[in-house]
Amino acid sequence: MQSSATPLKSTYSSSCRTATVNIKAAPIFLPNLESTHGPRLIGCAAVEEVEAWLLAGHIDKLDRPWAQVRADTSVKEHVFNPFLTTYGNPDRPGGGREELMQQTLTNLRGLLERCPELARLQERICEALV
Repeated sequence: MQSSATPLKSTYSSSCRTATVNIKAAPIFLPNLESTHGPRLIGCAAVEEVEAWLLAGHIDKLDRPWAQVRADTSVKEHVFNPFLTTYGNPDRPGGGREELMQQTLTNLRGLLERCPELARLQERICEALV
């Protein structure tokens, strides 16, 4: 399927290398994007909605065990939205999501332990940079 949409240009920089990738706005599957030649796009599928990644840093504030959060197929509606109402900041853009995510990232090890798909993504990125 051809897309007439203007390609999006994305640049990734690190101390190891710089890669520029043109991405056309068309349905594409991750395995087709990941390549062993040229610039690489490395991705992962969230086990559930990405809001669970933010919640992984706040398990002490959740009203249910972490295993139930991970198993919930509507985690945004059932857990995240009430959490954001209680702990977010309605005066900030996104209701305070950025601040909450910054708090989650202060314990990156805990995030990676609770969300193993992110740990695997981190491993794959490190492997690609070698």
